[in-house]
Amino acid sequence: MSSKKEYGDFQTPDHLAKRVVTIVDKLFGRPQVVIEPTAGLGAFLHASADHWGVRSEYVGFEINGKYVDLARARLSDRGIQIHQRDFFNEDWSHHLARFTHPRILIIGNPPWVTNSDLGQLGSKNLPEKSNFLGLRGFDARTGKSNFDIAEWMLIRLLDALPPAGVFAMLCKTMTARKVLRHFWKNDGGWEETRLFLIDAKAHFGVAVDACLFYVAGRRTDERVAFVYPDLNPACTPTRFGFIDGDLVSDIDAYQAHRTFDGGSALYTWRSGLKHDAAAVMEFTRTGDKLVNGFGESVLIERQSNCMCIELLEHAVEPVWETVIDLLDRFTDGELQASVACETREVRQGRCRIGRQREARGEHASGHLANGGYRITCGADGEAAGGEVTHAPECPQR
Repeated sequence: MSSKKEYGDFQTPDHLAKRVVTIVDKLFGRPQVVIEPTAGLGAFLHASADHWGVRSEYVGFEINGKYVDLARARLSDRGIQIHQRDFFNEDWSHHLARFTHPRILIIGNPPWVTNSDLGQLGSKNLPEKSNFLGLRGFDARTGKSNFDIAEWMLIRLLDALPPAGVFAMLCKTMTARKVLRHFWKNDGGWEETRLFLIDAKAHFGVAVDACLFYVAGRRTDERVAFVYPDLNPACTPTRFGFIDGDLVSDIDAYQAHRTFDGGSALYTWRSGLKHDAAAVMEFTRTGDKLVNGFGESVLIERQSNCMCIELLEHAVEPVWETVIDLLDRFTDGELQASVACETREVRQGRCRIGRQREARGEHASGHLANGGYRITCGADGEAAGGEVTHAPECPQR
């Protein structure tokens, strides 16, 4: 099993770690304690020590023994502690409470992997199974219960974050949204919540929306986060939040058009109209009649097949044969009028299909199934003419 896959291992490049530390310093100032709970090679501890020096205390935790050895070799001479620990077995509230200094920074880059991915790998690098999202019934046992491992970790760390502390973690943007939704739905938010979008492809080589997830201040009833287009607090942000029980990606845009949301109280919005209307939109052929789901015989307008032919004129070559076969199969009886709608391009298409079938040794039918319409193909493969029998005049095109 690949340890990189098992641990969702995307090590943070030093330049990105330095950028994150600079943002934290600008927004929060110097922390008294810096904790990296999934330290890896210790990029954030290294960048923090470079930035704040010996005035702060630095502690890292990491499950991978190889990374622990490498991080200690790199950082121990700077007084940085690295402990080999399993995140899922630690009591983070206890860890943070033992520090006498209240200004604690939790910083890092947790694993980018889901619990179902780890299950398929047979990995044991998972939290104890529990319905921590509070899902109900079938949702708790199926796809909705799948989650990023980082989601579980970030919820635990934010639960343990002291009022004077600050939280700055790299993660998938969707993970940050889910974590915020969890707290906004159940407990409220914080005085300061920000998402700084990053280019994960450039930094980690993965095509996924990602961000720096930043939280600071005391718990409040505020359920709003500011979203920045990049790692620059000076940029103008949009506001993302929790309104009327749902996440809203842009609060200002939503409030400007809020009257369009919800509609009438007499109706409930839902998708699946075609499914709901299947009884009237799906037909079976009984003799020479089309019958809907209510057992009613339905007369289809003659213009409908003309529209099919108009669409066919714009179709790419590979679908012509299939569509022409369908037209031949269903264009009989009362629908025979549609053959008069066929343009020169459609007739040429029929000739090309016929010649391709002849080349494959198949019967090349140049007419409709009931013989009501016949095409004369020229030597160059184009339609030299056609003859329509038993067909009324086609509607104006």
